[in-house]
Amino acid sequence: MLSTALALALLLPQTPDAPVRPGAAQQDEIELTGGETIQGKIVQEVGNYIEVRIGPSTVVGFERSRIARIRRGSAAGPTARPPALPARDDWFLLHDAEGRTVGYLHSAVQVQEDETVHLSEEWLFNGQRGTTRVTLLEVAEPNLRPRSCFYHERVLDRAGRVRSEQLRLGKVNAERLVVETRSFKGVERKSYAFPAAMQLPLLYRERLRRLTGVQVHATQQNVFDVRTGEFCSCEASAGARKRVQLRGAEVSVRELVVRNATHDNAEWIDGHANVVRREINGPSLVAVRVDRARALAAEGSRAALGFGQAVAASKSGRLALWLPSPTWHQALARDEGVAIEAPLYGATATLFELDQLGAGAQLETAADAVERWLRLAIDRQLRIVERAPAQFRRGAAIRLEVAWETRRPGAVEHHAGTCHVLLVDGRFVALLCTAPRRRVAGLEREFHRILGSVQLRPGEIAPLPPPGAGDSAPPVVKLQR
Repeated sequence: MLSTALALALLLPQTPDAPVRPGAAQQDEIELTGGETIQGKIVQEVGNYIEVRIGPSTVVGFERSRIARIRRGSAAGPTARPPALPARDDWFLLHDAEGRTVGYLHSAVQVQEDETVHLSEEWLFNGQRGTTRVTLLEVAEPNLRPRSCFYHERVLDRAGRVRSEQLRLGKVNAERLVVETRSFKGVERKSYAFPAAMQLPLLYRERLRRLTGVQVHATQQNVFDVRTGEFCSCEASAGARKRVQLRGAEVSVRELVVRNATHDNAEWIDGHANVVRREINGPSLVAVRVDRARALAAEGSRAALGFGQAVAASKSGRLALWLPSPTWHQALARDEGVAIEAPLYGATATLFELDQLGAGAQLETAADAVERWLRLAIDRQLRIVERAPAQFRRGAAIRLEVAWETRRPGAVEHHAGTCHVLLVDGRFVALLCTAPRRRVAGLEREFHRILGSVQLRPGEIAPLPPPGAGDSAPPVVKLQR
């Protein structure tokens, strides 16, 4: 097994010498199983390891299995100024597209005595053949300039034997990032340019979360992802606060969306800057905030705890839609179609097949048929505001923008929506998304996500491991784009 203690010793001992400040804590004493005694100050405890500062410029880490006992010194006095990022310690349950518990996530931010910031995530995935444990750690300077990053993944079988293991650590020095990867295959070292504008993923997300009350409009950021050992480009956006439904309750959240080349993940942040729901791989793998005891109870469990399914399918199984969030649920399932709705917004989305059209029909003919059907099914006064060519994945489509009114005594409700007519593998299908006109702008992302999630073949819903997880991780679903 690779030595986490050795890796952390290589990763962390780079703080410059600094004088001891008044009010500093007395030392802790760590007695190892071999009889050795280490004196220092415990600066972080994450999962199965702890970090100990044993000198002004040295921090080492130990797996808990190597520690016989810990004798703690006194706590430190108050800090002179507030940290650049507030400390937090959050626990989440992980659930899959079927609503089953598949593990937990422990996410923390800690400010050290030297004012450096440690951001960590500890993951546990329950798989069919065992478990996968992942530890992520990023260290930032007091000014939030990235200093180092660490990744450790272990895949264990049901008997607890390590089947595979990988460790990767990176250190920033003079705008260079030196990365070392260790596995059973050996050691690999690489060096990259790391300019001042470059970020690390945990630090990048945490800074975005703290922009309370600020709307973020599609900002681009290059990051180094220590899980994959690769650079990637992310795009973030965050709008105004909105009402959503989560686990049966209506709450007010700010939605932060981070996109990269393969993922479009949203997280909900409440009024106290707490993340209450976080997508890991779209709606197919989600983290929901809980207390520590409930999260730890998920180890080894794949129980259904009422989170609800993320996929709505027709009875025939020929058509399916992914629910964009828990605010949506399935309203109707027929052989030829499926409908979902969000009563909180008065919004609906309906996917149906145009099986009455012959094999030789054209896309324009299908769009004409859909226009007639919309007027018959919704309102004879329904207006086609715009009809324009569009694209669906690699094929052609036609987009119809529609509008109509409903009247009741003393009030007129204006409705709007879009209907995409699609031709995929010789099949004509249509997706209609509608809402009260005053709500449409706020639902644009959700409508776009529903369109991108259209599934026309059962085989499109295929299990894939989440990024950075081993082959014992829970199956999640690749959304065809």
